[in-house]
Amino acid sequence: MKKVFIILMLLTLSGGSPILATKWAELNPEEVESRSQVIVLGTYNFKSKPKSGKSNFYGSQFHVEKVYKGEAAENITAGIEIFDDGWAEEFQQDG
Repeated sequence: MKKVFIILMLLTLSGGSPILATKWAELNPEEVESRSQVIVLGTYNFKSKPKSGKSNFYGSQFHVEKVYKGEAAENITAGIEIFDDGWAEEFQQDG
């Protein structure tokens, strides 16, 4: 067990890649709405160059079609989780 721990530590320390993790809180729709400043409906422009950040989210161009709460321009930068863009693009293409 001690050898496994040492090997894992050496692999972790020797790698230059950052490790990103997320933890999601389960919220009901009413709680999401009350915490939100802006709620919009629209589409991501997945062909645009993403703007990287210091977390596992990046900014992507987003075309706003309808504003439900707050104010938003017609085109905004909206965050999307790094590992969600594949299924999100597929979901968006399906309508």
